[in-house]
Amino acid sequence: MIMTTAAQKQVVRHLVLWLTTDCNLSCVYCYRGHPKDQIAMSRKTALAALALAAESGQPFHVQLAGGEPTLEPGLIEYLAHAIRFKSWPATLAIQTNAVALTSDLADMFRCWEIGVGISLDGPPQVHGRLRGKSAHTLRGMESLERAGVEFNVTAVVSAANVMHLPQLALLLGRYEHARGLGLDLLINRGEAAKGSIAMADAQGLHRTMQELVLAVSWVNRIRRTPLVLREVERMKQVADAFCHAAAGASLAVHPDGRLYPCGQTMGDDDVALGTIDNPDFSKLNTLSGYELGSAQCGGCPLEGRCPGECPSRLKYNGRQGHELACAMLRGLAKGMDAETGNSHEHLECGHAAA
Repeated sequence: MIMTTAAQKQVVRHLVLWLTTDCNLSCVYCYRGHPKDQIAMSRKTALAALALAAESGQPFHVQLAGGEPTLEPGLIEYLAHAIRFKSWPATLAIQTNAVALTSDLADMFRCWEIGVGISLDGPPQVHGRLRGKSAHTLRGMESLERAGVEFNVTAVVSAANVMHLPQLALLLGRYEHARGLGLDLLINRGEAAKGSIAMADAQGLHRTMQELVLAVSWVNRIRRTPLVLREVERMKQVADAFCHAAAGASLAVHPDGRLYPCGQTMGDDDVALGTIDNPDFSKLNTLSGYELGSAQCGGCPLEGRCPGECPSRLKYNGRQGHELACAMLRGLAKGMDAETGNSHEHLECGHAAA
């Protein structure tokens, strides 16, 4: 059972550690808003966060993020060693833009069994416009390939790259150790909230998702290990809650020790949970009230297999967030059904005409 008050022992199943606010890119939609002050997490803060998550004795996952976490390689190895030395029941992964990813880092990830997620928004020319340094990112991915390190890719979906997502799948097909592609809808925070970039169009998103399923299917015909679409897999294994944050079992730690329900709420005082030295879990369940749903849900062909949507994106994206999530999921489902021969003409996105 999830405990939610400061006086009760907290069960943390997903711990996000922002190792630094520093970053080697300037993404046009950065939800952090390109902070000027660069702060690195101390070992004391990081160890305190790990100890807090380990208190319940239950297994938990640690996600290293930022900023760009590979800018703190010493801290990465320190945390991996601490988890192993103390025999904590934790898995460890990192989300990186791969720009500073070297063969030494790739070897470290393999040695300490650190899962790797790469942020890549499309083929080089598209990724370069949105994030920059696409050649550096691809070199980082090559380092993982040479080291035999498996990795997943996450793309932030916006109007600027949605049509290029099938090309991204084809690009990943050449990487033997690429294992999956995940789709995060643009979140209306930071730079994106200033109008730097537009959200995807629902109709175009719905159509492109069908094309993406087809592209992944083509890629998998020649791969020994299939490339997995994360959202499609979620449809096959629908959970009670979209994520640990939606279940009140997630904690994100800022480099200065401030606490939040998840990484995408970092810096939002409305949902702040105190500090690592003085935690306050009274708002830990605040994201549980954000669930995917609309008037279009009644009789939806996805009933029983809808995986829902990220609650923090629903919080910041409002009604448009619901519409786009439905468009994406219904498009993927229609593509899946077409691939298996179970065509449902009525699966067109109801929100597209809304």
